[in-house]
Amino acid sequence: GREPTVFELEMRKVSAEMTKETHITYVTAALGDLSHMTYLINETKKNDRYAMVFVVGAAGTPREAKVRTAFTLAGADSVEMV
Repeated sequence: GREPTVFELEMRKVSAEMTKETHITYVTAALGDLSHMTYLINETKKNDRYAMVFVVGAAGTPREAKVRTAFTLAGADSVEMV
């Protein structure tokens, strides 16, 4: 296996600090690489938390379906385009 990246280690720390939280809401423009957001959603779901994502600026654009699919496959419970 590989060693975790600095990003992965930091996100694990943040997730561990939110032990009392049951619902996490992310707000993003989802521009560029979606891997960081999908990683955050995965970490949220690993800890049995509800993951809601608000995507600003993607509604009605050609990238709407791609963004929605990526976040849904990552495990988001709700993806809202605004």
